[in-house]
Amino acid sequence: MKKERQREIKNEELFQQSRNFLVKAFAIIKEDYDKRITAGIAEGKIFSLAIDNRLITPGLIIEDREEELQKVLEFRECVRLMHSDTVISKKMSKYLATSRFYEYLSPWNCLVHMLKEIVHKDVITVTNFDEQLFLSMYKDLEDLFYNDRLSVTDIAVLKNFECDIDSETGTWTLY
Repeated sequence: MKKERQREIKNEELFQQSRNFLVKAFAIIKEDYDKRITAGIAEGKIFSLAIDNRLITPGLIIEDREEELQKVLEFRECVRLMHSDTVISKKMSKYLATSRFYEYLSPWNCLVHMLKEIVHKDVITVTNFDEQLFLSMYKDLEDLFYNDRLSVTDIAVLKNFECDIDSETGTWTLY
């Protein structure tokens, strides 16, 4: 098993504020999700997590409540910290791109990505915020901000091809 290198938190204040925001946002989304499911069942409108043909997903609830979530004090503090950090601020308000990925980098996009992952994993079955998942994702976010190089795994579906792999160099020869 590959041992993961120890990664230190570089911006402790941003770490704490991000955690505080995500814990609060998780509770808001969890409560909203539970209310929508309960209301849908009571009204007899729910079928397969949908009310009136609108799928109830945590991601849609986040989108519905984006404006409210952006007004949360802890979120605004994260924005301030990201913009005041000389390293992070250079990467904010820019597009991040790989060969298959293109996204505008903003405090909201960074934090909502983590929120969606945490909520997607836990909102239906778990009532507690997943600290380990948050820690791992926060460290990945700091890697994005503070490292000059990132390790990226790009997966592409290949059909009807043959290849040889040189085990010493890791290079592929396609036929």
